Amino acid sequence: MKDTYFSLPPGKQSRQAVMYTLDATGKLVRASQSPEPAMKYPAPAAGALSTASDMARFYQMLLNKGTLNGKRVLSAAVEFSPGLGMGLSFGVVKDVVGTFRYQSIGTFAKGGAFRTYGWGDPPRDMFGIIMLQRTNGGGDTCPEINAFVILANAAIGH
Repeated sequence: MKDTYFSLPPGKQSRQAVMYTLDATGKLVRASQSPEPAMKYPAPAAGALSTASDMARFYQMLLNKGTLNGKRVLSAAVEFSPGLGMGLSFGVVKDVVGTFRYQSIGTFAKGGAFRTYGWGDPPRDMFGIIMLQRTNGGGDTCPEINAFVILANAAIGH
């Protein structure tokens, strides 16, 4: 992951995505504040700035139970299992009854700031990443995220 940081280096600041917000009328407008000030205090579960390709490598490594390109990145002891409800700050599906997105048992998911969302579905050997860059509008029930997950699952079938 060569494009993931808690604080962007000066040479990469121009690549940071523009932030948007929904105004009082529901219209999507450019936000007046950059997300960079919110990232001054990094944490293991929050604060990273990344690219979709870096996140894809991360999720592929998780699907591979801690390995990527033949190299171990995480210990196999931290792999996700259906008996766990949380792991590495991810929610893990233990039972599909009661989930609001159609996913397999063992699926791990993590929402981030500004309507980013990623999930990995080990039984289907798939993952998805969406990076909206919007300050408000929907939270965990964000319609764009719901549609993305549903369409991705439908596209691969069962």
